[in-house]
Amino acid sequence: MSYSNTKRALRACEDEIAKEAKAAQEIMEKATKEGRNRTEDENAEIAAHYKALETFQANKRELEDQLEAEEKIEDAVKGLDPERGG
Repeated sequence: MSYSNTKRALRACEDEIAKEAKAAQEIMEKATKEGRNRTEDENAEIAAHYKALETFQANKRELEDQLEAEEKIEDAVKGLDPERGG
C-alpha cells in the first residue's frame, strides 16, 4: 500500500467509525425519546455496531502506525537523495 493509499484508507476507516457510532447512538436516542427501554433487537443492533466500531478502531490504529512508518521512511529517503529534497 502506498503512502497516499494509506492516507485514503485511514480516512475511510475514520468515516466508518463515525458511521457505526452514529448508528448506535441513533438507536439509543430513539428509545430515550420514546421514554422506553430498548428492545432486545435494538440492543443486538447496538452490540453489532459496537463490535464493528471496535474493529474499525483497531484497523485505524494499525493504519496510523503504518502511516507513521511510511512518513519516517519518506523523510529518511529525502535525507539521502538530493533529487527528492534532501
